[in-house]
Amino acid sequence: MGRDIRGYLEYFFERWTYNRHGLTPEAVDAYVRAFSRPGALRASFDDYRAMEQDVALDDIDAAEGRRLTMPRLPLRKPTNTGNAGATMRHLAAKNVMSLRRPKRSARVRGRGGS
Repeated sequence: MGRDIRGYLEYFFERWTYNRHGLTPEAVDAYVRAFSRPGALRASFDDYRAMEQDVALDDIDAAEGRRLTMPRLPLRKPTNTGNAGATMRHLAAKNVMSLRRPKRSARVRGRGGS
């Protein structure tokens, strides 16, 4: 990544943001300022570096039947991963229901939404 914080963030904004045009240039500038501070990206990089160990521990928990017990409300956009998202949620938690959005429904609108 080097010192190109803006390029790094814009890569994710372009590929992972539901409504890229919902991020104003001023908002992008604010993100760049925030993430340009020393150490600001450290936790994100540490999480990425720990992914292999994290997955191994998750596999052990699943094999031993350990699951999250607290209520959860996962919110995500639809993807082309088929049923993988629902499978992962059910492996992690006992009390997550998969719901299909009816053809007529309300969308949660937010700062990045349309």
